[in-house]
Amino acid sequence: MNADGLMKMANFWPARLLLSAAELDVFTKLTEPVEAYIVARECKADRRAMGMLLDALAALGVITKADGKYFVPDDHRELLLPGPQCVVPGILHRKNLWDSWSKLTEVVRTGAPAVTPYEEDQRPDEQVKEFIAAMAVSARYEAPKTAELLELGEAKNLLDIGGGPGAYVSAFCKAAEQLHCTVLDFPRVCGIAGQNIAEEPFAGRIGFVEGEARSVSDTVVLAASGGDGYDVVFTSNLIHSMDDDQTRELIGRMVGWTKPGGRTVVKDFLLSDDKTEPAQGVVFAINMLVNTPGGRSYSFSEVEGWLKEAALAKGITGQLERVKLPESNSGMVVFTRDED
Repeated sequence: MNADGLMKMANFWPARLLLSAAELDVFTKLTEPVEAYIVARECKADRRAMGMLLDALAALGVITKADGKYFVPDDHRELLLPGPQCVVPGILHRKNLWDSWSKLTEVVRTGAPAVTPYEEDQRPDEQVKEFIAAMAVSARYEAPKTAELLELGEAKNLLDIGGGPGAYVSAFCKAAEQLHCTVLDFPRVCGIAGQNIAEEPFAGRIGFVEGEARSVSDTVVLAASGGDGYDVVFTSNLIHSMDDDQTRELIGRMVGWTKPGGRTVVKDFLLSDDKTEPAQGVVFAINMLVNTPGGRSYSFSEVEGWLKEAALAKGITGQLERVKLPESNSGMVVFTRDED
């Protein structure tokens, strides 16, 4: 990499422009061509400053300026205006991370996160809603692809741990008409997921267990399966928020909730064994460094080791498989339990 490449890496200006535009709710004011002073008035912002922000966004190609007026161009309308393809919730989530990332130098010095972790699920409602909406954005591609790769045609029931917005169970139910899914997550998150799927034709095939995955009763979780466990126990993008011991504990419980012949599936930004690839997953680990006490991105081999350890402790045998999602930085480790 040359000097120009390094300086481009250090250029945070475009990111901050996009984050501030989302935070000010600028894009919803640009459904039709409009002058800067009107946008400033509707966003309760300074007229001069808003004009400069809009010009910068136009210069970067995010919005269009013509005849002194600004608007969201046709090819960005689905992405920037409210609707199922809108990415603004994901941008707002990045805005929430800005402050913690700005403290990275001190985090590296001390090893302590930049934010005080919330106990259980005590985050403010608005943060929870923004976070779950951002998770829905990230799941749009990966959930259908995950469903395809898992080949759920024979599965009757599935447990999704940390199911967030309900995107994965929705994709799973669309892919397998016989499948019944259970989402295990905090009460407020289950409420949001329930709202998201309420009007879907498969809503009756999705149930909820409210609680924290490492402390909820085995009896409660297994009761939702009918009593004898699940054909598939699945989690996506959850273990990176946990430290090693917490991840080991969760994987142990997952193996225990899987019925004979069933599959335990751990999906995340799984890294190469030397933890240098894929680059996005390695960099994402820094997001966990600044925001959690012990979270990080884990390698395929680490997850495989914990699955083997859990199976051995329970006297279970089975086979492990690594699965990489195409055109994605995510991967899965699948443990298929042998029939008893």
